[in-house]
Amino acid sequence: MAMAAASGLATIFVIVCIVIIAASLVCIVGLWKMFEKAGYAGWKSLIPILNVYIMFEISGNKKLFPVLIVSDIVYLISMIWRSVIYASDPSASSPFLTALAVLGVISAVVMFIVVLKMLAGLAVAFGQGMLWFFLLLFFAPIAFVIMGFSSSINFNGPLSSFKDANPDYAEDTKSRFENPYTSYKD
Repeated sequence: MAMAAASGLATIFVIVCIVIIAASLVCIVGLWKMFEKAGYAGWKSLIPILNVYIMFEISGNKKLFPVLIVSDIVYLISMIWRSVIYASDPSASSPFLTALAVLGVISAVVMFIVVLKMLAGLAVAFGQGMLWFFLLLFFAPIAFVIMGFSSSINFNGPLSSFKDANPDYAEDTKSRFENPYTSYKD
């Protein structure tokens, strides 16, 4: 009986590993094509931290990349420190451990918000809207492949570069919505 259960678990483990490897390969191929479409070398999608930095650059949020790195480091340190304390004394309970837990949760929330902003910027940089933001959020490997290989999706640059190229963008938009009965640059 125990042998059959172990065999079943091994089969499930192998299937999960195959799915993870397949999703990783699809993600790498999609990122490679996305990077090339955005004017970066495709091989940069293979280098773990560099590919995330380039996605932040493409999305126009490269100033948030250090925030992501710092919050990731804070999260890891707080969780490892808590684990070490719990391993030495499982019944330990103190305000320090609670503070470490709160610090870990806060840094995780910061990471999530920064990644959401980056994904929204990626969708805008490729001329897409909220639907693509949700596709990037929930099905990133598929979205990367579609954005990389689709001839109908072009890289337009980040929204920040659009605002830099058009300094009167905000004023034009504001005046258009203040008075809906006036035409916009007839």
